[in-house]
Amino acid sequence: MISVRIGQVEIDEDLIQKELDEAKSIGARRVGFQTREIAMNSIKDGAGPSPVGSPPNSHVGTLKRFIGYEYDKSKSSVVVGPRLLTRRSKDAAEATEKGGQSQDVKGKVVRVLARPFMSPAFQAVQQQSLPAAFTDTFR
Repeated sequence: MISVRIGQVEIDEDLIQKELDEAKSIGARRVGFQTREIAMNSIKDGAGPSPVGSPPNSHVGTLKRFIGYEYDKSKSSVVVGPRLLTRRSKDAAEATEKGGQSQDVKGKVVRVLARPFMSPAFQAVQQQSLPAAFTDTFR
């Protein structure tokens, strides 16, 4: 709280810090939500693999359904991306995004060519709406 008395100003630094932390949280959550939405919308339904370098096709919708975001208060940051479904699939999303190795449903190691979907989504948010995400977050 800021109060003004003649010849004296009092500032409640704890209250200001609390409001700033809340504003960061709101803005970061907006960025997470927007990134998730763009990533989900970039994954199209389709049989067979998508062209290398473009977002992956969705065969049954699992990847699309399990993209989430979470605000980490201790780090004042937001984490956005696919959730881990099984230990076997732990490398699948990263391999899809960057290329690399993963396991197929039978446990066989397979080479995956990059079909990024999270990086382009975050880049789109940065270019289109990052400043807007923090608009009106501080009271």
